[in-house]
Amino acid sequence: MTTEMQELPEPGEIVIATITKVSDHGAYVTLDEYNNVPGFLHISEIAPGWVRTIGRYVKSGEKKVLLVKKVRFDRNEIDLSLNRFQKIKKRKSY
Repeated sequence: MTTEMQELPEPGEIVIATITKVSDHGAYVTLDEYNNVPGFLHISEIAPGWVRTIGRYVKSGEKKVLLVKKVRFDRNEIDLSLNRFQKIKKRKSY
């Protein structure tokens, strides 16, 4: 039996993800650069303020650039943020 450690991104890293499923509380994604490791984009991390309809911001099959918010290595869980990435992008644009 072999135990293979799957490479995961670090918190603060910017990644490209594909939206696989949109639900009422967020969007499930796979990370393109990490062998399609699954991640989650919570509704509170999609846009500033209140998000009434997630479908206005993300759609299944769409690719998004996201910021890695938190990684739980013991559970292979990755929390992502679109809102925080957009804030960083806005600060760096001239």
